[in-house]
Amino acid sequence: MTQETRNIIELKDVIAAEFECKGCHSRITVPLDKYNGNPSQCPTCEKQWLLPINGHADQKVRELFAAMRAVAGLSPDIPIGVEVRLQISASGRASREPD
Repeated sequence: MTQETRNIIELKDVIAAEFECKGCHSRITVPLDKYNGNPSQCPTCEKQWLLPINGHADQKVRELFAAMRAVAGLSPDIPIGVEVRLQISASGRASREPD
């Protein structure tokens, strides 16, 4: 017998995003409904983060927030024949580099 453990979240369950500085590891949590643009620098060490002049990365993060807001705002009355969920790694930190 094979056993599998999966960690799944529904898009409507995403309520905030966390930005963590790669320099000092300070974190900012931004509620999805309060997002109005990407932070340009770390509030602790002032390391530059996503800047509009970097273009691509800044725009993609903005698009991600817009898409999450759009999905979260879908009415349950809209007939959609599918539930969309995200699968995350078991540790929840697959993308973090070792300290």
